[in-house]
Amino acid sequence: MNYNVRITLVLASVIVAVAAAALSTPLDPDAAGTAAYAQTQGLTEIKIGALLEFGQSYDDTSSLKAMEMSVQDINSDPGVSTEYHVTLVPLDITSFAAVGDTTGIAGVVQNAVQTQGITHFVGHSSLTVTPAKLVLDEIPGATIISYGSSAPIIPLPSGAINLVNATDSLFRLIPSDSYQAANVIDLVLNKDGKTKVVIVVRESWLPIVSFLIPPEVADSFEHRIKYTEAERFSDPAAAVSSHAAVARTVDGIVGGLVGTEGADKVAVMFIGFPLDFEYHVKGVLSAGDGLANIQGVKWYSTATITGESAAVRDADVAEFAKKVELSGTRYTVEPNPVNIELCNRLLQQGVVCDRYEYGPFAAYDAIHLLVDSIITSDGLADDGIQGNERLTRDLVLDVSKGIENHHLAHEGRPIGDGALGLYTLNDYGDLDYPPTYTELESTTNPGNPWVPATPKICR
Repeated sequence: MNYNVRITLVLASVIVAVAAAALSTPLDPDAAGTAAYAQTQGLTEIKIGALLEFGQSYDDTSSLKAMEMSVQDINSDPGVSTEYHVTLVPLDITSFAAVGDTTGIAGVVQNAVQTQGITHFVGHSSLTVTPAKLVLDEIPGATIISYGSSAPIIPLPSGAINLVNATDSLFRLIPSDSYQAANVIDLVLNKDGKTKVVIVVRESWLPIVSFLIPPEVADSFEHRIKYTEAERFSDPAAAVSSHAAVARTVDGIVGGLVGTEGADKVAVMFIGFPLDFEYHVKGVLSAGDGLANIQGVKWYSTATITGESAAVRDADVAEFAKKVELSGTRYTVEPNPVNIELCNRLLQQGVVCDRYEYGPFAAYDAIHLLVDSIITSDGLADDGIQGNERLTRDLVLDVSKGIENHHLAHEGRPIGDGALGLYTLNDYGDLDYPPTYTELESTTNPGNPWVPATPKICR
């Protein structure tokens, strides 16, 4: 349920075509896939493709800056720069992501493989990394590291793709949504004592929500109302009107539950992006006092909104969020020397950075993990242990766990101690430790729209 990681599941209607369309031109791993890097001016050039999105729902600007700094740090490290030079290749997929065109995203990846010999990528959302994964799964040794996708499954008409498949090319420097779901459920049911929660969720995310709610608490979350995603509307007025209709339905359900449970036992949970929330609140406000039920109970959200200043950028929306005591949990990176320094450097370039914005930290570490794995692969090849220019899943996991050495040792830091801290990946390739979450509450202060309530670790 960690929807801050941009789990844009519009994939459901188009992703079936990706495998066929994106792979309609045969890939030649020996001609393109093995060209993970090439000799350049006496150094071995390591190319990493960055799948970037610059849109309303998500903007990769800060993460791109962090990746550029990661590359700069690696290229200035004497333990690396005497033999290697890392090149970041930006690949803008905004136009495809804006309309959910996963076939187009897969085409960008395929083209980068075939024309530039890039077989190692980084990207943010599930919308981005899933079509890339389907292409790269066909290329031995190819990898993609996500610094934001936490969806455990991608629902398809023909069945779900399980993103925790131990044989694929995908690694993720973000805890699985299962951690977020357990954290939110604990907050709502145990800490706050709610007995009935009406979920208002993006239409394409409904299967994920159903997947993450355990059967033993399903009765408390049985009312799940879907709404149309903001990006499907070309006119804001139409979006507000559509959300107003959804809000009327929710208000009726809440009214019935309040009658049987009591207002202090009923809540609304909104799951979506900041623009979705803004449209929905404006839809509620457009009814004036006509939707009193939903304005009289507490609201929660997942991390797509919790901690995001964009979710309450409008004064009326911020006032509503404060009125309904909007709160939720957000994955939090604890301060350490690496990310404090990184934040300071980002701030110098005008990029806002704090511990709730995990994206730049994970993006920084993603570049390091890829480069470290490639260097380790070369070292093993020199020893005759492993074929050159071939990364394997086990190798990346070993490097992330410190089983294999890598260049962070030259920088005087413990293995794995990057911007995320001393992290570990599980066998699925997902961030396993430390999944720290902070409970945040909305305010009407534009300079500080969210304040922490209770930090905790959800295991």
